[in-house]
Amino acid sequence: MGSLFANISGTFTKPVIIGMFFPALLFLLAIQLFVMPGLPWQPQVIEDLASLDTEWKLASFTLAAIVLTFFLYVLNIPIIRWYEGYPWERGSLGKRLASRHRRVLEREAQLLPGLELEVEALKAEVEAARTAQQDTSALQVLSDEVEDGHRRILESHLFEFPDPSAVLPTRLGNVIRAFETYPWKMYRMAAVPLWPRLIAHIDAGYAGAVDDAKSHFDFMLNLSFLSSILFFVIALLGLVFPVPFETTELLVVWLVKLFVTGALAWACYNGSISRAAEWGSLVRGAFDLYRRPLLTALGFTQTPSTLQEERDLWELISLQYSYGDPLDPEAQLLEFETVAPPLAPATDVVSIELAPASPDLQLTRGVTAKVKRARKVTTRIHNTGTLAMSNVTLSETLVNQQYLWGSARIGTKIVTPRGTNPYTFELGTINAGAHVDLEYEVAEP
Repeated sequence: MGSLFANISGTFTKPVIIGMFFPALLFLLAIQLFVMPGLPWQPQVIEDLASLDTEWKLASFTLAAIVLTFFLYVLNIPIIRWYEGYPWERGSLGKRLASRHRRVLEREAQLLPGLELEVEALKAEVEAARTAQQDTSALQVLSDEVEDGHRRILESHLFEFPDPSAVLPTRLGNVIRAFETYPWKMYRMAAVPLWPRLIAHIDAGYAGAVDDAKSHFDFMLNLSFLSSILFFVIALLGLVFPVPFETTELLVVWLVKLFVTGALAWACYNGSISRAAEWGSLVRGAFDLYRRPLLTALGFTQTPSTLQEERDLWELISLQYSYGDPLDPEAQLLEFETVAPPLAPATDVVSIELAPASPDLQLTRGVTAKVKRARKVTTRIHNTGTLAMSNVTLSETLVNQQYLWGSARIGTKIVTPRGTNPYTFELGTINAGAHVDLEYEVAEP
């Protein structure tokens, strides 16, 4: 979802040059310095380029950089998602890394109440010592250290990690997901459906600042990606064509190249984390500063007087855009009588996968109003084809909502999903022209 917040000013030249063209140039230079001298032969195209005049060499080099820039631009979203951990989060390594982050978060969450009490107690001791005109230097140092530790944990939970249920395998993924989920935490605004509407109300100067921050992030991440490719190319060439093993000097040079490219890839990845945090702080600020103009543009005339009133309103709007109206006409509907004009049909923001993949399977969703803490989500899968569909499954990844176990039903039959976010429900066979209504309940994490 982080790619949703990219290039909002409408000016692509600067972000592309900084974030993609410069890394492409550095990569091609590194190829010349690190790869070409180690080849056991020179490809014919390299020999042809070497025979050209300087101007043509420069033109060829620039063209190659432009082509590579194009590929980096097209692959920007997959590269970011790879570094976030999405493609491999369900594997054994991804699950282990995510579990480790969750354990850290849970351990810190358990420490927070005790640290809060300790901070207050130490402040009281410092104040009592000052009143008694005693030396407070050592006590003040201890109080400051405990308070700094408490603040670091709070900042980590706000800026570096999302809720434990949404943790990803990598630090970068968690930093990005932390600011993706910030609008919901702060205002109950669903970022995915509301961000494309919000950017129309962000002024050009602020939008340019967001793009600049994103381009600096892209520079570091693309440099890490290309350095990783260079590392594996050098390693593969050295193993397939064992030139580095002919002399000790060549072996040392080969190992130094591997160390430099590997270290650069790791350093740039770590640098991209801090750049992502800066990018995220501007995205947070966009929701802080421009959500009220968006509310007016959507046709809402009321002005919430408290933060809680605003959260309640944005939550209704977000759920309407995310899920649409309930499918059950007898269900308690979301109330929008005070809203003018009425909201349009929703675009589903939950990640959904139907299997088998078939255009004959059509999906519709709806959500009821909150009863206590829970909301009922109804998903209707309709077989519009002329043949029955067997072994139908539905996989859903919930955003800002937590599935309530034991609540899923098809009619009166209880359905137990496989996995945890995504949840995979087995729907069985859907006959031609028939439909299945899957119902379950969700609540805030």
